[in-house]
Amino acid sequence: MIDTRFLDVIPAIGATLSRPTRRAVVAGACGAAALAAASGVAPLGQGQVLADESARADQVVIYHTNDVHGHLQGDGSSAVGIDYVAALHVSTPNSLLVDAGDATQGMPVVSLSKGASAIELMNAAGYDAMCLGNHEFDFGQEVLLTNAEAAEFPMLSANVVRKDSGEALLAGVGVCGNGVTAVLECAGRHIGVFGITTASTSHSTSPANVEGLQFEDEVDTARRCIAELAAQGVDAIVALCHLGDGPVSCRAVDLAAELEPEEAAKLSVIVDGHSHTVENIEVNGVLVVQTGCNLANIGRLTLAFDADGSVSAIEELLDPEAAAQAVEPASEVTEVLAEVSAEQDALMAQVLFDTPTTLWAGWLSESAISAPTRAVETNLGDVVCDAFRAAAGAYLEGEGLESMPVVAVENGGGIREAFARGMVSMGNLVAAFPFSNTVVLKKVTPRVLHDLFEGSFSGMAGQDPQTGMLLQEAVSGGFLQMAGCDVVCDPNAEAGARVQAITLEGAAEPLDLADDETPLLLVSNSYVMAGGDSYAAVAGIDPMADLGGELEILQNYLVELTGDDNDAESPSLPLYAGTLERLQLRGGYEPAGWVAVVRLVDGSGVALPGCAATLEVDASERVDVQADENGLVYLDVSDGPHAVCLVAADGSDVVGPEHYVNNYLGYGLVEDDLRSYPEIAVEG
Repeated sequence: MIDTRFLDVIPAIGATLSRPTRRAVVAGACGAAALAAASGVAPLGQGQVLADESARADQVVIYHTNDVHGHLQGDGSSAVGIDYVAALHVSTPNSLLVDAGDATQGMPVVSLSKGASAIELMNAAGYDAMCLGNHEFDFGQEVLLTNAEAAEFPMLSANVVRKDSGEALLAGVGVCGNGVTAVLECAGRHIGVFGITTASTSHSTSPANVEGLQFEDEVDTARRCIAELAAQGVDAIVALCHLGDGPVSCRAVDLAAELEPEEAAKLSVIVDGHSHTVENIEVNGVLVVQTGCNLANIGRLTLAFDADGSVSAIEELLDPEAAAQAVEPASEVTEVLAEVSAEQDALMAQVLFDTPTTLWAGWLSESAISAPTRAVETNLGDVVCDAFRAAAGAYLEGEGLESMPVVAVENGGGIREAFARGMVSMGNLVAAFPFSNTVVLKKVTPRVLHDLFEGSFSGMAGQDPQTGMLLQEAVSGGFLQMAGCDVVCDPNAEAGARVQAITLEGAAEPLDLADDETPLLLVSNSYVMAGGDSYAAVAGIDPMADLGGELEILQNYLVELTGDDNDAESPSLPLYAGTLERLQLRGGYEPAGWVAVVRLVDGSGVALPGCAATLEVDASERVDVQADENGLVYLDVSDGPHAVCLVAADGSDVVGPEHYVNNYLGYGLVEDDLRSYPEIAVEG
């Protein structure tokens, strides 16, 4: 007998919705025509990407997505767009729409709402089912359950159960039913679906996120689900899996391969996610498919039902261009996307903390050399790497591994903007870290660290022995900020020999740079860990843990630093006025202090000869100055970076932004084709 529990709840859901065209009109009963009428999307015509035979009674089309990570806005080239996904679904008779996990974390449009906006948009697009990915746990179980309650489609994970009761995590939540399986009706066919989440999640996320949960064996769970759905007499069985084709406890192809022949014969397809790869392979008679990630494609899976009861499956991918040629975006979903984007404004304006001095990153000018994090250590680079180490430390403590040494690195190109002195908002954080990376932990060796830092210093061409200024052949976003170690670098050495020493935090002696056996832990963003910026040395190493979204980890760390009263009138970040001097340059220059030069100008940028003013250095020292005949002011400072700004004429407060000077970068030291002296505008 067919289990129609899920089907029975659909009309009741629709009666409670504020928007007239929500999930109820496109529930598992293939309500494409209803949503098409509501959204103004016309069905596809003859000759378009979606052929007429999709409407045949002996076929069901399953559109599928995975690892969307908040990439919901289409651009016609790199992302399909969720309004196009909806349009493809409603324009195809006899179709379903499912997701294989990692939908609720990633880009700010979803992360700022802790996944709630992703669920809202998936509701509007008419999703029929989804399995939990590992990143659905990033915001904790309470948030996960709140999102599942809001979903107008079943969220499933058969192998995630509560330790105390043995009950599925999502059992009885919203329309999730038993949280294990669901039966979707389409074109008179009953499609049984179940969800499987990689058991590696249990040790790859923060321990607090999975406390009290048991991740059961993926294959054993799949066998139980196949048997349960087969006993109900469904016409086809689809596994929604977040397993992937990478270093996990069980890959999707492994699951298919380990099924007994009679079990595999009952499973039509595994719709997969997690590894961000394109899959389209048959294993043990089971088709395994995956679309990549970030809505770069949408999968179109066609199930064909033969008269003898057998089911065949054919997969194709539609890229953004193909989707745009096929349909117009669903206007109803486009409107919801616009509403969700507008709702982010209040979240972006939320003040996180107050910094007493600028945390430096981004570009100082249009010159390529003017990005501090791409050439020298910065205070914001220190903060980021400290945040990564803190996240790794929390994970290791939960695993009983807190004694293992941890080094954190962040590519300078991954920090896009500075945090200006004063109040820093969520919008500032998003602008500085826009890539929706995750933070990954890997086991490495001293030799790997050596190779990483050699790559970091590859653009150096020497150091001026008189001023300390670094000479650069090239400036790369791959330059590494660091924490957990001190690195001695000789910019004058040949490439491959610039790293002189690496000393772990708290260690008395440097590492043996040729040591390829001693285990260390490296934490960085997923871009670097995947080999981005030519860091192939770590690309092939299996991850030990995925600690969650970079944006969320940084936010949590910064708020923790400022205390629980971050909504107070004047929250304060502990002072990172300068760097923590984790990078030590030894290219022949002997640190002896230097003279920083700034120019005083009027509101039009014209130099002010003889102008008297008071400047503040590093948010602490105030200096009375008078410009020379060229409007230049000379400040005696210690080696390295400093922040300089104008003090109001009445001495009450600073005026305008802080300006960056650093003899190692050459800013405030020289004026040439790449650099100019910082210009400080003086009132009046």
